[in-house]
Amino acid sequence: MDGRDMSPESADRRYRIGFLNPYSTGQGGFQDMVWRSMVTAARRSGVSALVFAGGAIDEAPYNPHEKNLNIAYDLVLPEYLDGVIINNIIGAYVTAERFQEFCRSFGLPVVAIFGEVKGFPDVRVVNTQGMRDVILHLIKHHQYKHIAFIKGWESYPDAIERFEVYKETLRECGIPYDPELVFKGQFDMESGAKAVRHWMSLPDKPIDVIVASNDAMAYGAINVLRERGKRVPRDVAVTGFDDTDEAAYYTPPLTTVKQPFVDICLKAIDILRGIIEGKRDIESVTVPAYMIVRQSCGCISELVRDAETSGMEIPLPPGVRDSDNRTGRVEGLVQELMRIAPEHDAKLLPEIFSTFMDDVEEKRPGEFVRGLRSLFQVKIIRGQDIFPFQRCMFVLRTWIPSLWKDEQSIKRAESLILQASVLIGESSLQAAGYQKILVENKSKELREVGHELITTFNFDQLKNVIRGQLERLRVPSCYLSVFRDVNHQEAGSTAFLVLKEKKGAGDENRLQEDSLPAKPDRDFFPKDRRFAFAVHPLYFREHTLGFAIFEMGPEDGVVYDALQGQISSSLMGSELIRQRERTEEAEKRRGDRIQELVRPMLDSMGSVTNTAREKIGMIGNLIAATKENSEKLENTNKAIKSMNEKLGQMADVVGIIDEISARVNILAINTSIESAHAGEFGKGFAVIAGEIRKLADSIKNNAMVIANYLKDFRPTIDGSRKAGDESREAFRLLEKDVLGVADTLQGITASMEELSASSTQILTIMDNTAR
Repeated sequence: MDGRDMSPESADRRYRIGFLNPYSTGQGGFQDMVWRSMVTAARRSGVSALVFAGGAIDEAPYNPHEKNLNIAYDLVLPEYLDGVIINNIIGAYVTAERFQEFCRSFGLPVVAIFGEVKGFPDVRVVNTQGMRDVILHLIKHHQYKHIAFIKGWESYPDAIERFEVYKETLRECGIPYDPELVFKGQFDMESGAKAVRHWMSLPDKPIDVIVASNDAMAYGAINVLRERGKRVPRDVAVTGFDDTDEAAYYTPPLTTVKQPFVDICLKAIDILRGIIEGKRDIESVTVPAYMIVRQSCGCISELVRDAETSGMEIPLPPGVRDSDNRTGRVEGLVQELMRIAPEHDAKLLPEIFSTFMDDVEEKRPGEFVRGLRSLFQVKIIRGQDIFPFQRCMFVLRTWIPSLWKDEQSIKRAESLILQASVLIGESSLQAAGYQKILVENKSKELREVGHELITTFNFDQLKNVIRGQLERLRVPSCYLSVFRDVNHQEAGSTAFLVLKEKKGAGDENRLQEDSLPAKPDRDFFPKDRRFAFAVHPLYFREHTLGFAIFEMGPEDGVVYDALQGQISSSLMGSELIRQRERTEEAEKRRGDRIQELVRPMLDSMGSVTNTAREKIGMIGNLIAATKENSEKLENTNKAIKSMNEKLGQMADVVGIIDEISARVNILAINTSIESAHAGEFGKGFAVIAGEIRKLADSIKNNAMVIANYLKDFRPTIDGSRKAGDESREAFRLLEKDVLGVADTLQGITASMEELSASSTQILTIMDNTAR
């Protein structure tokens, strides 16, 4: 039965807790520590965990695509979770009101860690004492005067608090505050590097020590100091804050302030469990941070100091000093060893010490070193640190005289401690080498996984590759959902790949994604056991692709961070190829459609070309006929002109005849007069004169009629001549226009032929491209 369905009073109730953290790795190991601590605390508390790596809320000044990560927070749902623990860092760049709104939006009990959120309980680290101890150590123990400081985010409460402690402690110690020795950082390695470059560019600005607000900036500062030929700590000392995994192994090992990450998460789970179970008056909790002294400040290591006092007469612990009997002293020594040993080793020390005593007294000769060797092999495989046992050996050597008085036992005890010290050194080297092999193997495995993923761009093939690589990385189950259209998220998402843990050897862990919702339902998560899942956004720059929910096989956040990037790149590559294929298909359809349209057009162009050629021939005939008619009209105009000239001449002749007729008439009159004078003798002449007068009148009348005919006919001739001139001009213009039409048709024909050739060439290229 699912623990979530049980009553709150049930003793075996298994809660599902959501942990909201910006990233699974980064910030100089800080995020790695927080991620791993969340998973470890959940395992120790017996709760199931979903760890969300969703980035900073809304924005981050150093990452323009930060908001794309926030899609992971869309899966913080009551149907999955009983409550939420939120890393305050995710609200570093938004207002307090916006962060409160974000925390309320889930409708779930909320506990904050690493900072206060108004209206919600929190577990916060007390920065003041740890930071104060470090600065006092630098001033009082090392006598440093010029103390530089690298700040964190301007609006982040922890960064502000650490900076204020720096200023207050300087003031208490009588050291003037110098603003030029303060650099604004971003909690990353690059900020530390920039700070050192800035200070080294200032003339006459001595620096004894650099105090960084976190370890990442301290690492960046050490790197650049080394590049510039400065020795750390001899020339410039450096300290940090956080005590990340790298701090103890950096060169030199980093003096820092330890934040108890696992303890913080455990306390947050306890508070959240109380809220879920209805407890009232839940109060916030503070956790102290304390100084860890290593070599980067100028100190020698604690083990070297222990070695200096080993074998010397030093005051014994009260439990050992006040015991009169040997048994009491042994018990006191065991308690002291358990106190100084790491928590996970303390329970082993009674048996180890018992074996040591038996070996010294030769009850079980050789068993002490053999037992340590077996123990160290197990610790090497588990990745646990062996070197803390060295301190136990140093302390144990100091106490030898209180346990044995005879010289032989003392020599044998010292010999066993020396053998154990050598074995610790050898085993530590072996552990370092083994871890190097593991890291190299993991890196190689992740590279191979990445190569398989980023070289697969077919969606169906990509599913199979992801399945295989997840199984290779021992990821039991996974739910991948992607947007149908990366450019339009409103189109919704769909399940892309779903794996479920195999129940048996023949069990099939593949599900049919098409039948599954975009977000997993409750049945996806295991009901019969505790679980831990990593929830990551899938994105590529400005493109939000979907999300992935990985069940944690390996608990290292690097694995899931790498998977996130590799799967996102593969999905984006597959999407781009799919878009290209879609584009090519669309282009092919468009090309086919163009061919469907162009081929009839080519036929039409050929028809137009042929018709134009025919019309050009007809126009040629028309031009010839026009020229011939124009020439004939020209000849007609010439004939009309000649006729007009002749008619003019005839009019002149008619005028002459009319003049002759007048003269004849005058002659006839004169003849009649003379014949009258002649009397009878002139009668004959009178008759002649009468006839002459009649002839003259007849000639005159006929001449008048001819003249009138000529007068009426001449305008007609003139009109014909004018019409002929106009017709000739019209034929000339017609010939010009016809020639223009012919030239146009010839141009159209040439263009049609060129267009037809180009279109044919385009179709040929399209056909070749399609192949």
